[in-house]
Amino acid sequence: MVARQEEDSERALALAVRGGANGDVSAHADAGNFILFCEGEPVLADAGFLGDTAYHNLPLIGGAGQSLGASFGAQDVSCRLEDDYAMISMNLAAAYPPQSGVYAWQRTLVYERPQNTVQLMEFFDLKDFSSVSFHFITPYEPELGDGWAQLGPVRMRWEPGLTASRQKLDVPEGWRSVWGEALYLVALDTDEPVENGRRTFAFNALRTFG
Repeated sequence: MVARQEEDSERALALAVRGGANGDVSAHADAGNFILFCEGEPVLADAGFLGDTAYHNLPLIGGAGQSLGASFGAQDVSCRLEDDYAMISMNLAAAYPPQSGVYAWQRTLVYERPQNTVQLMEFFDLKDFSSVSFHFITPYEPELGDGWAQLGPVRMRWEPGLTASRQKLDVPEGWRSVWGEALYLVALDTDEPVENGRRTFAFNALRTFG
């Protein structure tokens, strides 16, 4: 799914979301990954040179990412494109290996066009208590606060119960014309092991686009 505030315009936010399986030629374990742009510039990115789930805008469950192969991917994908919103939802449980113990992982993204806001909602049910780490990749050096992160022109917010950290990722020389010398990983880790839950993340541009 690709959604913009206005068709064929780079104004404000633009959202792109991938469903599918992890068996295509890209060899990336990234079913359900999404990228976010603001005025045509990437705010949440797919680096392109890192195939592991940990380096996408996706969760790790018990430290484990998704598996590669055509049998691992998103299921029950639904999408709606309306004048005032765009929505995509999918179950990512089958993208993770059996040892991750995922009964269900419903990922839903909603772009509310009038509010210029993207909401990411994660509903999950695990077989046992496990740590969960929500990862986000950005080309901007992030500023972290209590329940928020500033990613260039976009502010990300989340609910209590998560601890934020950031990691600098060196960009290989062949990719520096795209990303510069570094990307950044923002990790939001559950404060304690969880068996199920609901997590919501909101992304807002800092200004109104006329």
